[in-house]
Amino acid sequence: MVDLYINVYRFRYLYPWVFKDVLFKSALSDKNQYWLVIEPLDANVILGAGLFHKINNRTIFASKLVCKKEYQGKGLAGILGTRGVRALYQKDAFEGILRLETDVRAKTYPAQRVLEAVGCRPYAYIPNYNNYADKRSFDPSKGEPFIKGEIEPGIMYFKPFKGFWNKRKSPIFLFDEEEILLAYDIVKKTNKKNMKSDRIIIKDGSNKSHRNQIHNYSKDYYKAILSFTGYVKNIKKILDSYSKWNLIEWRIPTNSEKSIYYQKLAIENGFHVVGYDPFAIHQKISSDAIIFTYYPNGIEQSQFTDIRFTRRSKPLCNLINPLIDT
Repeated sequence: MVDLYINVYRFRYLYPWVFKDVLFKSALSDKNQYWLVIEPLDANVILGAGLFHKINNRTIFASKLVCKKEYQGKGLAGILGTRGVRALYQKDAFEGILRLETDVRAKTYPAQRVLEAVGCRPYAYIPNYNNYADKRSFDPSKGEPFIKGEIEPGIMYFKPFKGFWNKRKSPIFLFDEEEILLAYDIVKKTNKKNMKSDRIIIKDGSNKSHRNQIHNYSKDYYKAILSFTGYVKNIKKILDSYSKWNLIEWRIPTNSEKSIYYQKLAIENGFHVVGYDPFAIHQKISSDAIIFTYYPNGIEQSQFTDIRFTRRSKPLCNLINPLIDT
């Protein structure tokens, strides 16, 4: 497996542990991780691999889907993805799962096509999301993020399973702001049948704040990303504390009227809307969420070159266009 990732990335990957046998073996032993591989019948060699990671009892995350360079462009990734999902269904690994979550490099148009062919739907387009470099000597224990690398945007996708749409609840509360309403409309058009009966309440703000409610708070030192979900009053303190990071991602649930205050707060503090997640499922909260992002180090403009979008993913560009120098 290590040889596969060296072949594809030449040590320039998001996380260096994939190049270390001991750490890879540890990942393979995780009961919440399901690794799938492609091997020819006549040779003991791995041509491709992918990971399905069970995040919680309702969500599974697909990632690290790769094929050796000499086999890329031959449809193996699509076969691995579709047959992998079927195999896990047969093994009951997806029992109770309502949603598959994944992301893709925006520069890989074929990967977008593969995801959409198996029923995945785009919901966000995030600059500064990926950071490729040789990080084998990087030590995150020093408390500093890895900020220098090849920066790329990512496109977020989800695939709903049986029962997913029935779990969503109305009403949905949105702050009356152009970016927010545009993000919701883009995702609704991609999911017309399932979101047509949404009841939306749009308000122009609220002066009432509430106590902090933060879920899924995580720091990714290798990608220099801070991400969290919920309601945060002291957002300026967070911006000051993480002023050296590439990306701060704040997902604000829309299932309560108090959400209006925090949506407005995010806009007032320089956050940008990059997507709308229809019914994100976490351990303590399940709700639609608006995806806000902040860029302490600015936005690397070169990341927007040589990107091709599908018909479904292209509308998300309208959210990012104000951030791109023309």
